[in-house]
Amino acid sequence: MEKNELKRGIALFSGGLDSILAIKLMERAGFEIIPLFIYTPFISRKFPDEIKEEFEELYGKEFARRVVIHQSGKEYLSLVKNPRFGYGKNLNPCIDCKIFFLRTAASYMDRFKATFLVTGEVLGQRGMSQRKDAILKIERESGLCGKIVRPLSLHYFPETVLEKKGLLDRKMFPAIKGRNRKTQLELAKKLGIARFPQPAGGCLLTDPAFSSRLRVLLMEDLFDIKWINAIKFGRFIVENGIYVVARNNVENSRLMFLSEKYKIPLFVPNFKGPLVVILRGNKEQANKLACRYSRHCSF
Repeated sequence: MEKNELKRGIALFSGGLDSILAIKLMERAGFEIIPLFIYTPFISRKFPDEIKEEFEELYGKEFARRVVIHQSGKEYLSLVKNPRFGYGKNLNPCIDCKIFFLRTAASYMDRFKATFLVTGEVLGQRGMSQRKDAILKIERESGLCGKIVRPLSLHYFPETVLEKKGLLDRKMFPAIKGRNRKTQLELAKKLGIARFPQPAGGCLLTDPAFSSRLRVLLMEDLFDIKWINAIKFGRFIVENGIYVVARNNVENSRLMFLSEKYKIPLFVPNFKGPLVVILRGNKEQANKLACRYSRHCSF
């Protein structure tokens, strides 16, 4: 294997500061890194094209063009329905999810002739999946022992294959752990990273309100990509059926887009009012709900 292939890796890129720092640190150390963004229905309320545009805005067109976007499918939904290692506080199967992400990234290694993976993980930053025992367990279960480099917390983990080959020196990397982001912000300034998203809610599966909606889909055998996307928006109403009612014009546009993309039943009232997605129910009830939330209709 050529030396340049030994120094080529794939980074799990979330779009956030930690993963961009991990990539920049590896590039500064002389490695070629391919950013991989794994899109799941729960990663964001945005669609893949919108996320790509966000990457361009934050990190520039040159970097955004390098990002490979993988859209997960039914295999990921099956994982969420029946996680081997269970859920967190809500419907977040964090351990299973991390294993899935690593295995997915590993499936791209042959395509790009890469020999290792990079993550932006910080030891102790998250309770369920970023404890040391959990991180090492995930590495073992993914079948990638020694092939995962965590540039932000490298000092706290066993020697990687790259280090054993003499290609990487951990002294060049910081030793970050815990929830405080002061070190990351200082490092971003040092590396010239001026724009990045602020920490937000993250995965929708960790959100109690969204998880509550999702439980209804699971109980009603509606756990499908089209319905999962629909319940990201609007009011979720279980009343003589299951409905999503838009709250504003932006959500009207979103629901119209989803209706066209997935051919889902969409009720359009004959007065100025919200669109209603019918997950299970009828037009009469949908009309009542549209009227209830419209200023231009009354019973």
